Amino acid sequence: MGHLVTRAAFNSVKVDIAAISDPYIDLNYMIYMFQYDSTHGQFHGTLKAENGKLVSGSQKGHYLCFSADAPISLMYLHHEKYDNSLMIISSTTCTINCLAPLAKVFHDNFGVMEGLMATVHAITATQKTMDIPFGDTHSSTFDCGTGFALNDHFLKLVFCFANESGYSNRLVDLIAHMVFKE
Repeated sequence: MGHLVTRAAFNSVKVDIAAISDPYIDLNYMIYMFQYDSTHGQFHGTLKAENGKLVSGSQKGHYLCFSADAPISLMYLHHEKYDNSLMIISSTTCTINCLAPLAKVFHDNFGVMEGLMATVHAITATQKTMDIPFGDTHSSTFDCGTGFALNDHFLKLVFCFANESGYSNRLVDLIAHMVFKE
């Protein structure tokens, strides 16, 4: 997931990457995997290793993580409440980034009293989860043809996200917003 966010950031004019550190992988192997990704293709930018980190030149950094303890900021939902004194915020999960903005639209227009969410992940014991190469950058797609009303207060709505590309791009949007608020 980290390399998808990094690729989205490198492809964006909104943010600069300062450094990437991953204690669980050899630095040279991390650079190699990033440059020669078999799913997303070869990276055409410049990367270098310096002081045990992958660096690209920017100085100041913000940190996004999935955390029960850090404040949550979700782009296009409540990002305007971001406090720029925070250096670490929770970016939630790709599932929440898919569901929450669309649930907000339905709540604002029709009122949502309660909801039930189910996710389906395409994975088997012998097949690794894999992103769709160069997927679209939307958070999710609402499939209006598959939803239906069970009663006046219960709707079945189907939202699809077939890749992590949209999530990665929302994280870049959130980082850009954090930098803008400085």
